[in-house]
Amino acid sequence: MKRLGIVVLAMSSLLSACQADISETVAVPDGEAVVFTGVGEATRTDVSETDGSISVSWNDSDEIGVFGERAGKSLGGNYGYAAIPADGGRTCTFRPLSTGKAFYDAVAGDVYQAYYPYASAAGGDPSCVAVSLPAVQVQAKENDLSHLSDYMVMVSRPVTVANVEENVSFEFHGLFSIVELRMRLNESSALDEVPLKKITLVSEGSDIAFDDAAADITAFSESGLSYVPVNIVSGSRAVELAFGDKAVLSKEYASFYVVVAPGEHPSGDMRLEITASDNSVNTVDLTGDISFRSNRRYTKSLEINLDDFVAADPFDVNSDNLTVKAGEPVDFVFSGAADRIVFYSGEFGHDYVYAEKGRPAEVYLNFFSLYYNGVQRDCVSVKYSYDFKLEYDGSDLVSDESAIKAATWFDVSDEFTLPPYITNVDPEAQPITDPYDSGTVDISNWFADGHESLTFAFFYHVDKYDASYVDEKTGTQGNGRTWFQLYTLLAQGRFDDGSSATLVEMKKGDHNQVEIIHGDSYADEPETQHCMKNVSSGGTTVIRMQATFRAPDDRDAYIVTKPIVRPYNDPDEGVSVKNTGEIQPEGYSYVFVEPGTYKAVFVGEITTLYGQEKVTKEFEITVTE
Repeated sequence: MKRLGIVVLAMSSLLSACQADISETVAVPDGEAVVFTGVGEATRTDVSETDGSISVSWNDSDEIGVFGERAGKSLGGNYGYAAIPADGGRTCTFRPLSTGKAFYDAVAGDVYQAYYPYASAAGGDPSCVAVSLPAVQVQAKENDLSHLSDYMVMVSRPVTVANVEENVSFEFHGLFSIVELRMRLNESSALDEVPLKKITLVSEGSDIAFDDAAADITAFSESGLSYVPVNIVSGSRAVELAFGDKAVLSKEYASFYVVVAPGEHPSGDMRLEITASDNSVNTVDLTGDISFRSNRRYTKSLEINLDDFVAADPFDVNSDNLTVKAGEPVDFVFSGAADRIVFYSGEFGHDYVYAEKGRPAEVYLNFFSLYYNGVQRDCVSVKYSYDFKLEYDGSDLVSDESAIKAATWFDVSDEFTLPPYITNVDPEAQPITDPYDSGTVDISNWFADGHESLTFAFFYHVDKYDASYVDEKTGTQGNGRTWFQLYTLLAQGRFDDGSSATLVEMKKGDHNQVEIIHGDSYADEPETQHCMKNVSSGGTTVIRMQATFRAPDDRDAYIVTKPIVRPYNDPDEGVSVKNTGEIQPEGYSYVFVEPGTYKAVFVGEITTLYGQEKVTKEFEITVTE
């Protein structure tokens, strides 16, 4: 008896395949074996696209299930056959997985039918073959279609042996439909690309995927396969397409592929949900009647508007008991999702107001100074500026009087005690060894309106000598210049815990934190009459501001500090409620032990299309005794 060769063709509507007779057969014991062979350009599980057509063919990991019938009786049901590719994958012979479950000695009138992929649990009845189509499918990245072979089921047209001298060909068709979604961002979108988390195709009225169903593969008509009757036991009305690698939606068209069950969907039944990496969702209603037929590929092109992405699960916190007794819990309930959640109770050390920079120190300023000789009283004023900064070229000071005049200065002389008398002139003046204390002044309010740094300065002025001038206090004639001597200066930050930080300090032997700037009027002054650092006076070293005793013109000079920067202690800490990757709890409870009013804050960190963002939820908690 002639051995029978069966040529297996790939899916006819998806693959342009060749058909040929196979003369070589494989012998097996106990009878003449029916040999199933396949011909194609490539392998079945290598899905590719060429010139706009999707090709589906066979490889050596494929297995088919075959059913046989003779005179209305089964020759065997669901026998497994494995592929053996040859000729670089162009041809393929199928061998039985078990010689005890194989077809032998074909005769005219025998009917064979097959399906792919083989499953031993699919059952022996071709009218009730167990099939499944996952509701969650995974595409590696945009434009990749290698995943399609993981989800397609193929069935062959029933073949009746008419002449045992001729080979018999199986023609396979796909049971399901392939949907290609070609999408791109609108050109006007603010972002060039959007990272995608998943794409979901949803039907309101019928299942488009199933994990448990039975298909009648004998329902193949002579004209082709539109729908195979499927009895769905457990189905899904949505197919979710996730991604193995990073997938993005850009301003160039990209393709995303899902496999769905055939069926009819009236207008308004289907929608597309595009979920970005931040869980925001862009929903597109698919209008018009939609018909999915077996063994077909459908393409839908869409232009996506960035502004249509809407937060699907915004993070929120609520509480019904904001007034409690000390020792009783305050209960908070979460809704929505956040990558990370931190709670700040509002208690000392846990106040969200100070979570970024910590608590600012109070800043205090003090200096010791003295006037000496001459009768030019009140020759110094003290001021501060936000926009003046000492400038250097290497170690050389380049700031000059023009920079001082260009800055804005605030006179705060009234806040300090400047020398009330002139030593060596007024009898009640303190000696040169005992300078006047300016008082320790809280200058914290100078750091208002977001200012974190300032410069403090002494403005020294000498009037042009006037021989006719008479000092009202001493009766001295002629307004000879008066020295101003600065002994020490200290700007200090003080924290709530009692600790302190030195910000700027000038003291004996260390005048590095201040600079002297001479005005242009000193150009004709002798060097010996310039203002100087580290002058020995009264048993210490001072900065002496001076000029010629009988100055021929007005003189101006300045003592300027390096920047006084307000310090902060360590940021206040919150309690971590949820970290990235952890399961979000339903809520959180906190117990206040001391009566008072607290501003409690939850901070939720979420990933958005524009990057990481923080969502804050504030509550005023009243705790009674």
